[in-house]
Amino acid sequence: MRERDAPLRFVSMARTMTLKASAAMVVGMALLLVFFYAMVSSQQQRSASQYTHAKAESIARSLDVFDQTMKLTAENAFSVFRRQFGAVLALEDAAKGSLSNYGVLINDNTTEVDSFASTFAGGNATVFVVQGDDFKRIATSVKKENGERAVGTLLDRKSAAYEPLRSGKKFVGRVMLFGRPFMTVYMPVRDASDKVVAVLYIGLDISGQEASMAAAVNTSQIFDSGGLYVISPGRAPAEASLVFHPKAAGKKLAEILPADAADWLTRLQGDDTRWLDKAPAVLDPLRVGTYFASVAKSEATGWLVVAEVPADEALAGLYREMTWLGGALVLAVVLMAIALVITIRRAVRPLQRVSLQLEAIGQGDLSQPL
Repeated sequence: MRERDAPLRFVSMARTMTLKASAAMVVGMALLLVFFYAMVSSQQQRSASQYTHAKAESIARSLDVFDQTMKLTAENAFSVFRRQFGAVLALEDAAKGSLSNYGVLINDNTTEVDSFASTFAGGNATVFVVQGDDFKRIATSVKKENGERAVGTLLDRKSAAYEPLRSGKKFVGRVMLFGRPFMTVYMPVRDASDKVVAVLYIGLDISGQEASMAAAVNTSQIFDSGGLYVISPGRAPAEASLVFHPKAAGKKLAEILPADAADWLTRLQGDDTRWLDKAPAVLDPLRVGTYFASVAKSEATGWLVVAEVPADEALAGLYREMTWLGGALVLAVVLMAIALVITIRRAVRPLQRVSLQLEAIGQGDLSQPL
């Protein structure tokens, strides 16, 4: 039989309309989900950003207050030490580095420095003599790690105090001495000819206070497993170190991120640091996943307080909302599809009868009533 003589097959109009209408509803619901996700994800991200940044900001401001308070305390303590010396000091022998105070030789004289150390618990004091580009300790209560006085040792040229002192300026700030943190004051002292010949120094041990600050940072929890760490940027990326960290405090950032330390430090010091995506896992480098970070800077110390959170925790609220909405929409589509099938079948039932009659007539049965 030729193809044109083959009997025609009638497709159910109800089925066709139902399938097309259901497909249209599915597409519509999918577009609605996409729109809702785009709108809510932005809101969720802003909310998570505000929350994490507030955590970092609170620690950064605490560091500012702590630093300013300790600087004021150190300056007050220094004024006590300074009163033990004259307005000027005399350089008796430049080659030997001999200094005198009111005619009394300062070298190896521990009276003033030990008096300060006994007055201020955890404090120490030093008198430096200027020798060329260096500053040598000639009287000190500072002890080396082996317990000996650090007489004859030089001020480290990498010290934050070195450059200001070379310019004849006073320095007040945090310094590491033989592995311990001190809030320090370094004051240049001149001789009768107005030449800088000495430096008076005092330091207050702040390791106890920093331990309390470290505990506050390390116990901070953001969402379920996020937390905080603090970075000292240093003068170069290779010098960046972790000031506070649950497991790696004191280590260089490059030890935690061997390949990405410089890039991450650049991002942390960028213009917009309230929400950084694709952040590296610094709190737990072995943990796999996607992370977000928010950064606040301590103006007093220059340290960077970083709040690190797993992306799935930061967006957990969004995922829950999408799950509920998706479930509700699927249920709505199913119910609407059932209602649509019933409605369409009722509407097209007379047309189905006409279709059967026309099919019979087409096959030669002319007895069908119309």
